[in-house]
Amino acid sequence: WSLRSVREAVVSTQSTGAILITTQLKEEIAQLKRQLDTRDRDLIEKGKELNNMKTEMWELEKKLRKKITDQNIEHIKRIEGMEQIIGGLKNSNTLLTKKLKTNSRKSASGHIAASLLMDTEETDST
Repeated sequence: WSLRSVREAVVSTQSTGAILITTQLKEEIAQLKRQLDTRDRDLIEKGKELNNMKTEMWELEKKLRKKITDQNIEHIKRIEGMEQIIGGLKNSNTLLTKKLKTNSRKSASGHIAASLLMDTEETDST
């Protein structure tokens, strides 16, 4: 073996080793790129799902706010109706109280007149 052939064999072995390492590194890089692509697709999909959930949540909140507003309006209408009924009942109560007072006065004066008449009749009989 000559020194030259030994050097060529060493260089050839080193070249083969370097080529093998380079090939392995290229395969590893390709695999890592595939993993990154998969993770990127997963992240994009999760982002879409998140956006859909946010949209659904926003729609649900919108419906709930409308329902609460509608219920508040209905509640206010019921209260106003009850206040009108109460006002009417108060007016009726006031009118009945006045009539009762008027009738009491009339009946009291009627009793007084009847008493006076009785007294006069008694005095006349004696």
